[in-house]
Amino acid sequence: MFQTRFLFFAISAFFGILCSFSQTLFFYLLYILFILWLYLAKKITLGLSGFLICFFLLFLVRGSYDNIGNHSEISEDDSSFIITFLESADIDGDRWRTVGRDKQTKEKLIVSYKMNTEKEKNFLESERVIGKTCMLQGSLSLPASQRNENGFDYRQFLKNDSIYWLLATQDLNLTNCKEESNLLFSLKQLREKGTIWIAEHFSETTVPIAEALIFGERGMMDENLQIAYQRLGIIHLLAISGSHVVVLIGILYFVMIRAGITKERASTILLLLLPVYAVLTGISPSVVRAVLTSMVLLAKNKFRIFSGLPMIDIISVVFCLCLIIDPRNLFNIGFLLSFIVCFFLILSSTLIRSYHTSTVKMYFFTTFISEYAVIPVILYYFYEIPTLSLVANLIYIPFYTIIVLPYLISLYILSFLFPQILSFFSFPLDLMLMFSDKLVLKLASYPFSTLVLGRPSSVLLGAYIVSLPIFFFLYEIMPKKSRNWLYIIPILIISFQYIDNVYSAKGEITFIDVGQGDSILIQLPYNKGTYLIDTGGTVTFPMEEWQKRKDPFEVGAKTVVPFLKSKGISTIDKLILTHGDLDHIGGSTAVIEQLNVKEIMYPNVTEESSIEKERLLSLAKQKKIPIHFIQAGKKWTTGKDAFLVLAPFETEDLTKNNGSIVIYAKIANRTWLFTGDLEKEGEEALMLNYPLLKDIDILKVGHHGSKTSSTSEFIEQLKPKIAIISVGENNSYNHPSQEVLSTLKESKVKVFRTDENGGISFYFSEKGGTFQLQIP
Repeated sequence: MFQTRFLFFAISAFFGILCSFSQTLFFYLLYILFILWLYLAKKITLGLSGFLICFFLLFLVRGSYDNIGNHSEISEDDSSFIITFLESADIDGDRWRTVGRDKQTKEKLIVSYKMNTEKEKNFLESERVIGKTCMLQGSLSLPASQRNENGFDYRQFLKNDSIYWLLATQDLNLTNCKEESNLLFSLKQLREKGTIWIAEHFSETTVPIAEALIFGERGMMDENLQIAYQRLGIIHLLAISGSHVVVLIGILYFVMIRAGITKERASTILLLLLPVYAVLTGISPSVVRAVLTSMVLLAKNKFRIFSGLPMIDIISVVFCLCLIIDPRNLFNIGFLLSFIVCFFLILSSTLIRSYHTSTVKMYFFTTFISEYAVIPVILYYFYEIPTLSLVANLIYIPFYTIIVLPYLISLYILSFLFPQILSFFSFPLDLMLMFSDKLVLKLASYPFSTLVLGRPSSVLLGAYIVSLPIFFFLYEIMPKKSRNWLYIIPILIISFQYIDNVYSAKGEITFIDVGQGDSILIQLPYNKGTYLIDTGGTVTFPMEEWQKRKDPFEVGAKTVVPFLKSKGISTIDKLILTHGDLDHIGGSTAVIEQLNVKEIMYPNVTEESSIEKERLLSLAKQKKIPIHFIQAGKKWTTGKDAFLVLAPFETEDLTKNNGSIVIYAKIANRTWLFTGDLEKEGEEALMLNYPLLKDIDILKVGHHGSKTSSTSEFIEQLKPKIAIISVGENNSYNHPSQEVLSTLKESKVKVFRTDENGGISFYFSEKGGTFQLQIP
């Protein structure tokens, strides 16, 4: 397996960049152990060890230099800019958005504009902005940072692309802009025209997949379908990869040879066309890798250079080249997945040919290696493993590579030659794609289609990374009859992570930052109970059809569910919905659809029906989840931890807020009071019915700190040590109220707020517990 030396340099480059950005001692130690193993196993000499360490230091310095220099020169107070638009505009609902570069500082910004009328939207949809330079007035804001543990860090995501600011302009006048022209802009404009041509001439079924596979644009594809592809582990088929480039090169080469062009000239033409193709398809990492590799291979055959260089060395050189140009490529998911799969498929090719004579066995082994290789990346970013991936890839890789891609390329060419009868030629593909999409959605809907494991720790991440080379090493030296036992290696690591998550000795109570709303996770040690109090919800306002976005932000799907999955949580024992306000139950649909909910608790009060409540009840019935309508007196215990429902007392004559479920809990030798949106009248009823309710350790402040709650009398009786306010940053309700904050301050209560601190977690075990803030 390790007959090459360039691979060792690629691994050194990988660790150099990783250490420069993470500054984690574990990765330094892992690299040192790797070099020691190579030397002791006599894979490398002492001199080569020194060269590898120098190469590691080179990339360590390169990454550190990039990290230091990656900052903005634009001031937050700047309001006037001369912007050159670099990409086509993304128009979704009433939002217009693109990437621009400031003329003065040469910095890239995300430029956005909110359209006012449908007429204006129609005008902007017809405008092509790539290469235009305009004067813009607007306000700058920082991208959102990570507000929950393991949450998506949009600020860091943009920073990896050297974008630091969001520019919101109030007036978008494109009539006085100047046109700039260069080769890059011309190619991007050609790409935009290509996607528009597909949208205008292809069928509704074929447009999304055609844009994805021909131009690398997935914006037209339904998000639910993309999620389904991801759950099945075949999302890579929707991106342009090496196989796409090989198919395209094969088609062009065949056409040129049939047209009488010599092989040498055909190779030269392909060498010139491949960089153009990379730009036309969006310059994604997988395309760059495939294009650079193909160019090296073409140059190798044409100029007879690098004749003795094996494929793994070529990929290693391309990998190092990509990292030295832009070290932040290492944190691009597409870059990682593309190179990891490519590396290990090449490394395993000898084993595949030597030990698997059956075509089916070879295909299975190849797919297994591809899936095994990307497990650490998939778990780190997506927290779950697609269990049907092997089967799905065995079906869909040949379908897309042999049928869909060549068919689409042929249709695209025919659309220029015979646009009038294109629908006739596309009809068979439409049927196949419709059936394919239905099958993907059906398979992805099964609960067993994924295994939720959560984000692995650094140690587990290292175990996953190291285990695959060990698998290969043992596969080479072990007798053929014993090799099947090696498949237990990934199963053992996965099992360990699953048991460590589910039966952990540590418990957690986290107030998830869901903006203006509530969502609280209670996870007891040793899998004794996982409860979710409320799910947050995105408040929407009436809007016209043209203003509605294709993929509106929904806090349950985009914040709560990912957070739970990152913790390895796939089952909720009790989903406790304190009352029917949207900011408390709006995210419940996503939770119920994507996780296993065993029981729902809802207040037994008379309230006006709402769309959200009806949807909740319908979905629960469909999923056969029992709903218990509860009042004061409901209680349960789990080991030393106890829970008691204190309210609501009545079923009628209550406002929705005062009908909230209120829970008193004893967890980790501390007393907790979760009050939902309880207001003054509800607090008075609590004090009247529970005169001994006092000395609360942690109080979840009612109604997001509104002045209608948390009266001085209530706080005086409870005497809480810590108060937690779940509230949205810069919310329109001016929560929390200064009156409430003053009351808490006068009572010497320590206050944590999700708008200032992000997610607020309390981690505990038998030895004690401590609070941890996402934003200290």
